[in-house]
Formats: sequence, structure tokens, C-alpha cells
Amino acid sequence: MLEANERTLRFTNQALEQKGQELEAVNQQIAEKNKNITASINYAQRIQEALLPLEAEMKVVFPELFIFYHPRDIVSGDFYWFTEQEGNYWLAVADCTGHGVPGAFMSMIGHAFLKQIIQVQKITEPGQVLNELSEQVRKALHQDLGGSKDGMEMVICKIDPQSKTIHSAGAVSTMLLVDAQNLLLIPGDRQSIGGGYDFRGERHQFINRTHTCAHPSMLYLFSDGFQDQFGGERGRKFGKNRFYELLQKIHHEPIERQKRMLDQAFTNWQRDNRQIDDVLVLGLKLS
Repeated sequence: MLEANERTLRFTNQALEQKGQELEAVNQQIAEKNKNITASINYAQRIQEALLPLEAEMKVVFPELFIFYHPRDIVSGDFYWFTEQEGNYWLAVADCTGHGVPGAFMSMIGHAFLKQIIQVQKITEPGQVLNELSEQVRKALHQDLGGSKDGMEMVICKIDPQSKTIHSAGAVSTMLLVDAQNLLLIPGDRQSIGGGYDFRGERHQFINRTHTCAHPSMLYLFSDGFQDQFGGERGRKFGKNRFYELLQKIHHEPIERQKRMLDQAFTNWQRDNRQIDDVLVLGLKLS
């Protein structure tokens, strides 16, 4: 009886040892796959960052400018865009559907189409740029044939340095203009780029808005990642109003200090909570 129990125990130990070896082999395969996937995403990050405008080049035109850019994952669904065209300067900040790899693919689509629309097709009004961008996204993703409903939210502006005029349009996204006296919210239309039709079942036509900077002002373009971050003492969202108040509070500070204050405010609010979305805030001083 004792001998039979010993044999059973020996067989059990051998089986457990074999299972342990099999599990170790599986874990090694998973680790190797994770390593390869991470290496591929890191390479994709370098490609994505290479497409973004160089901050140093932007500062040649706007010396007092900062970019607070914190992807949630390695690659980002948020992107910013900048170009000069016929003496005017174009700026855009976009928040694509999703984050990580899917968001990054959408960001590259948006980047390529903006370049085509403004630099090649030479469309000159921000609202028309968004109309054309929305149309091209729909066609690229076959959305009229029942394809994906993915798209992006975006604010785009054309700055005329001679007249100190800002021509802008927004797809959901808001733009903020702050001077010593006022905080001006410039809302976007309640329609995203791509993704479908408006509430009447028709193509939405984005509205052009024009504002003249009579006084030195800070212009802020941003995605919703900062204001949607959970944190604080009660684990709530940072919120739009708190975000706008923060920008109004820091707008008179030197530009690099503004960026540090945003970083600190975000970190202090987030605490131990996971970052839930990509974060992008672009600020520049117009004098």
C-alpha cells in the first residue's frame, strides 16, 4: 500500500514538473511576443513623432509657444499640425477616435489629408478645410458604404500676423483666447470629422469664426484628455471649468512656466489613477 502511494506521488510530481515546464515555455513565448510588439510600437512612435511639426521651427514664428503632449500609450491618437501658406500660419490640434495604435493610424490619416487640403488643394477657409477633411475621411474609411464610424475632433485656425486676426473652425473641440481682461471660449460645431451625418441626416457644413486680437493674448488649443482625467480627492474628472480656470490663472506667466504648471497640475490631480486618454495642450502668445 505504501509503495503504491509512493508511485502515485512520484507520477504526480512528474506530471506537475512537466506542466511547470510547459507553462514556463508558454510564458517565454508570451514575453518574446510582448517584446516584439513593444519594439514595433516604439518604432511606430518614432515615425509618428517624425511627422509632427518641430517645436523649434514653430518657435521661429511664435517664440512664446509651448506644447504639453502626453500620450496615454506609446503612440497617440492626439496630434498637432502647423504650416505656413501665403503669409498665414495654420495651427490644428486633433483628437482621433481611440488611442494607442488605432488612434495613431487615424492621426496619420488626418495629418496627410490636412497637408493635401491646405498645401496642395490650397483651400483657404478653416470651415472649408474641415468640410473637405471630413469628406476625405469618410471616403478613405468607406463610411458611406457601412464602414467604420471612426473620425476625429479638431480645432483649426489660420492666423494672419499682419491684421492680428484669427480665422477658426472646430469639430466639437473648443479654442480658448485669454487676455488681461477676458476669457473667450470659441466653441466648435457639434459634429466630428467623419463618422456620419448630422442630426438631420445631412452633410454638416462647418462654420468659420473670426476674431481680432486687439491686446496681447494667449491662444490655447487642446484635446479633451486633460479635462477628462480622473483624480483628486474623490476620483472625479478634472472637468472643463477647472481646466479653463487653470488656463486663465496661468496665462500671464512666462511660457515655459505655464507648461510646467500644467504638468504639475495634471500630475497632482491624477495621483495614483491611470491616465485614461492622450493629453495635448498647445499654447502660444499673440502680441
